[in-house]
Amino acid sequence: MKLWLPFVLGVSFVACSDTTPPNSDLEAEDTTPADVSEPDREADADQGEAQDAEVEVSADTEPEADAEPEADVDADVDIDDINCPDDERPVGGLCRKDFDRSCFREDQCRPGEECLWREGEDPERPGTCTHTPGPPVVCPGAPGCETAGTLKVGFAARTLTPQGWELARPGWSDSINEWGFEARFVGDVTDDNTFCDCGRDMACPPTEEFADCRSLGEYTGPDADGTEADGFMQGAWIAGFGNSRNAALCPEDWIRPACEGAHCCDSVFAHDDIWARATAFDSGDIRVVWVVIDTVGYFYSDIMRIRDALPPEWGVDHLLVSSTHTHEAPDTIGQWGPGVFGAPLPTDTGAVREWMEDVHDVVIGTVGDAVGALEPTDVYATQVDTGPIGFAIRDPRDPFVYDDRITAMHFVREGGDRTESADSLGILVNWHSHPESMGSENVFTSSDYPHWLRLYLENGFAEGSEEFPAFEGLGGVAVFASGSVGGLLNPLHRPVIARDGTEYSANNYEKAEALGGRLADVIFKALATTCSDGETVGCTAQISEELSFASQDFIVDITNVQFHAAGMALGIYIREIYNWRATDGNIGDVNLPKLLSNLTQIRLGPVTMQTWPGEPFSELTTGLFPGNTVRNPILGEWMDLNCAEDRRTRLEDDALEERFGCFIDPNNPNPPDLDLFPTTEPLGARYESEYQVIIGLGNDQLGYLVPPYDFKTHPDFGALVEEEGDHYEEVVSVGNVVDQIIDGIDTLTDLLLAD
Repeated sequence: MKLWLPFVLGVSFVACSDTTPPNSDLEAEDTTPADVSEPDREADADQGEAQDAEVEVSADTEPEADAEPEADVDADVDIDDINCPDDERPVGGLCRKDFDRSCFREDQCRPGEECLWREGEDPERPGTCTHTPGPPVVCPGAPGCETAGTLKVGFAARTLTPQGWELARPGWSDSINEWGFEARFVGDVTDDNTFCDCGRDMACPPTEEFADCRSLGEYTGPDADGTEADGFMQGAWIAGFGNSRNAALCPEDWIRPACEGAHCCDSVFAHDDIWARATAFDSGDIRVVWVVIDTVGYFYSDIMRIRDALPPEWGVDHLLVSSTHTHEAPDTIGQWGPGVFGAPLPTDTGAVREWMEDVHDVVIGTVGDAVGALEPTDVYATQVDTGPIGFAIRDPRDPFVYDDRITAMHFVREGGDRTESADSLGILVNWHSHPESMGSENVFTSSDYPHWLRLYLENGFAEGSEEFPAFEGLGGVAVFASGSVGGLLNPLHRPVIARDGTEYSANNYEKAEALGGRLADVIFKALATTCSDGETVGCTAQISEELSFASQDFIVDITNVQFHAAGMALGIYIREIYNWRATDGNIGDVNLPKLLSNLTQIRLGPVTMQTWPGEPFSELTTGLFPGNTVRNPILGEWMDLNCAEDRRTRLEDDALEERFGCFIDPNNPNPPDLDLFPTTEPLGARYESEYQVIIGLGNDQLGYLVPPYDFKTHPDFGALVEEEGDHYEEVVSVGNVVDQIIDGIDTLTDLLLAD
């Protein structure tokens, strides 16, 4: 049994209840607007307003009170004419945290919110700033994107790699990894005796004070952004495998071209660059842009801010941003930030403000580049079943279900030759495994195996063999999108068989390169084979180019006491809270803070691209049929090697990992009940499409999206304690929300198939 405290997490949020939230994506709360003036403050004080503004989160964690006790004010004085801290706002004479959506008037709410009172509430007490999501947007058809036309696409890529951050002083890291590099900061981000307060340009003053600090370039003066000598450490906190992992600078003898090998760095700032890679789709007056970023995740509130900043003349009807979920890049969620003197809990967000602004600006620039690159295209689609052998497939949670299909779309200049790199605009690839093959020992910024996959697709293989031939590179821009990585699909401690036959099991750079190379090889072989009539797997076919999309915002409950503490009380997660007020008292089943999230579906001919706002399990996207002949959860011949007659139970553990188990480990003390799993169809059947692109972490990161039939939390402690068996993912999930998400996906599908 494990105790999970706030922030010791693998993804963004944590659930505290197995109660399924209401399907609130299309339904507003039962609220009533009230035409009332500001209440008399003396009467309000008699009702204990200041005391009501406090909220108990749990037995051990309590947010700050919303304000100091109110002062006497003259009746003619505007009681909201008070100075509040930047993260608070005046409401009824009190300063309230922004997550507390209390209000008396509309002007105290954010754009898109109404100040509403629930039925029967006293209008002399605060109402709630309430956001009600609008109807789905469907194109073609919606204003501004009425009609389709000739398909155009544009690809673009910009590096996201931070070009500077502040480093720990020597001796303020607690471990040395296998290559001799310090791996974890154990100082204090507010004590410049433990870090080099030289600013993000990493150029330190040439004084004795900084003699032990690594300095880049000649010092010309304080940083223009104010990060130098500000008494706070602007680190690059690597997301994943624990907090306080401050990214290191690559040593000079590790930098290419002087260094040779997979371990070598491309620059002083990164083992390999992380990227924002965009694909713009344009048809008639429909324009949607999809940007994939090499980050652990990205909140919908950040994406909405980017949408608002896009110039109207770019004509973007919809922006979709997804993350590859690499665990080797700086934190964009917040939970992997620094602790104090090695504490296992972060005391500050890992999503450093200056870094988040860099991401914001790069994504906007990449969108503009992609729109500027639009040109008519021909589209070719392929999909391949890899099988589980040699691709480092690990699913440590029952049931053993793995979507082994790679889906790719190759975009070629209209009328061009798809075998000629000069005619290639780009390729978009979708696969399903955590980009964390380097494990916890890596200290350098990296996009993990997607780096090598993209590199080989663009540049090809110069050497080959009979089994793994040489291939010319495609040219253009390669984009990789992670899919159903939940459950917990990853390459850790599993072997990759490289193109030269070498097996790599250790979590290191060689393994990442081998995995990326094998995936690129599979795609090259499929692209080289033309489909016959009726074929779609292992070959390539030109597809129709009809473009449409649908998008829907929805409200989701946070049934997660740890997130309440981390997101509201301590500010580790920086995103907006909706439709909740502290004056209701304790957080409970009837008074849960809420998030605004999004679902988007893009259809391009026979291809369906569907977002999931977190990390979906594979059984949600493949369908779960022990005898499914339409789409086996993994290839049938491998399942048969280690299955009982019912094809559900593993016969034995496979120490050599040469055989892959069926669904359920006989030693699991708390296994899923497969009889409770709905007999769902594979997504291809549900979507009525031949090719599926599963966009994991699409437009949000709500954590693991656990199937409801196996969502189990501790009966006494909720998500604070991991339930017996394979139930880690519940404690790192916003809650039991999958039914709500599937309902939303079905709604979008029905809308797009209606015509």
